[in-house]
Amino acid sequence: GGAYLLFSEYALLGGRLVARGSASLTLAEGTLPAAERLGALGALGTLDLRGRDDVTPAYVDAARAALPEGCAVLWTIRLSDGAFDSTSEALTLPHCTAQDAALLPCFTQLKRVDATGSTAYAALYAAAQALPETAFTYALPLGDTALTNADESVRAAGVDDVSALFEALAYFPALRSLDLRGGTADAADMRALAAAYPDIRLRYTVRIGEKEFDSDETAPDLTGVTFASAEEAVGFLSCFGALASADLTGTGLSGAQAQEVAAAFPEAAVRYPVALCGAEFPSDAAELDLRALAVDAQALQAGLAAFPALTAVYLPDGALSEADAQALEAAYPAVLFVRQVEVLGKTVSNGVEELDLSGTRLSGPEQAEEALALLPRLKKLILCDTGLTDEQMAALSAAHPQVRFVWTVQIGPHRVRTDATGFSTANPSKYTNPNASDEYNERVRTTKRLKEGDLAPLVYCTDLVALDLGHNYLTDADLAVIAQLQNLEILILADNKITDISALKSLKKLRYIELFMNEIPDVSPLASLTELVDVNICNIGLTDLSPLYGMTWLERLWYGMNPASRADEEALAAALPECQCNYTTRDETGEGWREHERYTWMRSFFK
Repeated sequence: GGAYLLFSEYALLGGRLVARGSASLTLAEGTLPAAERLGALGALGTLDLRGRDDVTPAYVDAARAALPEGCAVLWTIRLSDGAFDSTSEALTLPHCTAQDAALLPCFTQLKRVDATGSTAYAALYAAAQALPETAFTYALPLGDTALTNADESVRAAGVDDVSALFEALAYFPALRSLDLRGGTADAADMRALAAAYPDIRLRYTVRIGEKEFDSDETAPDLTGVTFASAEEAVGFLSCFGALASADLTGTGLSGAQAQEVAAAFPEAAVRYPVALCGAEFPSDAAELDLRALAVDAQALQAGLAAFPALTAVYLPDGALSEADAQALEAAYPAVLFVRQVEVLGKTVSNGVEELDLSGTRLSGPEQAEEALALLPRLKKLILCDTGLTDEQMAALSAAHPQVRFVWTVQIGPHRVRTDATGFSTANPSKYTNPNASDEYNERVRTTKRLKEGDLAPLVYCTDLVALDLGHNYLTDADLAVIAQLQNLEILILADNKITDISALKSLKKLRYIELFMNEIPDVSPLASLTELVDVNICNIGLTDLSPLYGMTWLERLWYGMNPASRADEEALAAALPECQCNYTTRDETGEGWREHERYTWMRSFFK
């Protein structure tokens, strides 16, 4: 009975009796009990095995499995750098081995591991992944410095062998930039290393002959460099990961070898000399001038393939038959073969950008179309007096927006080119003057003045900057045509039959306007034209000056000879203190209107 009572309260562990209700147990010496026997201690909170040499990780795991959940097992962990308490928070392990690293998860409170000096990079990296809450430090000696696992960028000089880096860099995941310039490591090894780690910007020194290059160069200067083969050149240029261009001229490579090199770098502009027709041209040439050379159609057919950027070839006059020229054009449709062609009876270069065929009678627009087909670079075609109608010319313009077509339109008795920047009817006053010459008064009586509808063809004159239509019989309906001339800066509509200027609101570039001698009761459309500086609205029957008060950008405003009150005239002048306001003149252009420098500027368009 006594033995039963004894063993119901005690357990025999390693030759000693231990109370089953013990809260802690220290077994620093003596026989180590079987791990499963520890299960008899149902209340144990701490098992201290520190100082023993016979405790293994497997034993600790078995003990924990047998002991109550949460029981702390304290033990001594023996590593290459010494024996350490399993509760250690920080370890310094310069001689850490892979076996040591495998034991690091056994430290239950580990916060920091400094393994600088250890070369067990793979094991340390694995331990760091397994213990994300623990800060690991390890380093790889690199030339005159060391690369740590926390480094994002390292500059190391004196690295002559990179063989160890092929495996080691995998365990330094933070690294983004590695600068090894100045070392003598083999360029082929460097290229292979860069290819193995594309996410790391690798910089190194590239050597060939007596020259040195930075592998980051985008356009290495190959002056003085000689390659023995295309293979050598490709290997050399492969060192430049950001290669944008290279000039192989003078490097000793044949044309075929240079082409082979260029083909290896399709994203880079690789330049080299190409022999053609007894001369040499750079392979990146956009244009070839062969006019002084003896050309051969077959040689051109084969040789032009070496010029991928080619857009034009200038051929000697008459050097090729029409059939040969057409064959070249078919073989290289993106290339213009500049030569003399017959266009509507005129011999011209098919590379011209501007051509004047004025006076050439055309039976229809299809003849102009045929001319365009022969002149792919044409930007401007002048077809004045060719017999084509305005509508036919407008259709050609719409069909070929890349070409500016110029022709002459009829505006009443006046002929105007559609590329004109200025047009004036140059009309005299409508009224004879007893003090004027007989010649002038005869002009007054015989001048053919524009009437409503005559302006319609002016819509094709979109280059117009200055337009003088004074002293005619134009009406509000004609302003719809003028409103389409968006480049107008100068507009003279004096002495017409205009009453509503609403259409002029679209002329946002307008700077100078003369509207005198019309009947315009409302000038509010002018208030939206903020580029205006010179305005003459004398003698238009105006009583309401209020729309002008906000036009503070004006510099000259003539508004005399209107029925507005003197008080309103003075108030307007006061509202525009920076503007030269004149409301006293008894002559629409009197008191200095035509003495300003911008009047001279305006007249310059009509010479």
